[in-house]
Amino acid sequence: MELQDNLIPKVALIAYEQKNSNYYLESRRIKKGVSGFEMLEGTPLTKKAIAEILDKIDPIKLERIYCDGFLPENLLAYNNDDAVPTIIWYIKSGWHNLSFIKKLNINDGLMHLPTLIFKLQRDELSVYAIKTKKPKLNSKLYHAPMHNIYSNGNVCMGNAKIFSSNEVSEMMKNWEKAFFQSKFSHLQTQGSPIKGNLNTFIKDQINNNKIFDNNVLKPFGKKLKDLI
Repeated sequence: MELQDNLIPKVALIAYEQKNSNYYLESRRIKKGVSGFEMLEGTPLTKKAIAEILDKIDPIKLERIYCDGFLPENLLAYNNDDAVPTIIWYIKSGWHNLSFIKKLNINDGLMHLPTLIFKLQRDELSVYAIKTKKPKLNSKLYHAPMHNIYSNGNVCMGNAKIFSSNEVSEMMKNWEKAFFQSKFSHLQTQGSPIKGNLNTFIKDQINNNKIFDNNVLKPFGKKLKDLI
């Protein structure tokens, strides 16, 4: 049994599965012998012992996010300071393949979109737009020129399947994929999120392969620093 120098094993917990699908738990004390650490005889794990173990587990810590390796270049901020982990990142302006419900009468296809700001707070995604290529703290936010987004920026994800992860890069990738692969279906705001009719605008953009015109964006009334 090889362990780091600063770790000393004291007790091992072992779970046995019985034929009736019930489980038997036992604990085994560990001592250091001549040839290394070895486990001693097992004793049944009591309900009191199990309760004490569970009491030591902090559910907030189990949900905390982390970054494996270098921080992604498009990551703007993330925190674990409270019970609601938050990640904020951006996607450069560019082409994205979008899909729509038949009722909208919009052909699926590539649409050029402005730089988008994503904010993930636990399991709630918000999306905004900015006019510049790269975001700055004082960048003005605009309503994202898309369906399925409420006036406060929150996204209606419907029944989208999102693969679970606590690693920052994976979370960003999984939520982006779920967002862009969703069927865009309806407005979640009172009126259009852009200056003009959203459906007509998107049809023209996709059918004619147009570069997005930032002049159609409607101000959100906040700056990027207000999200952090």
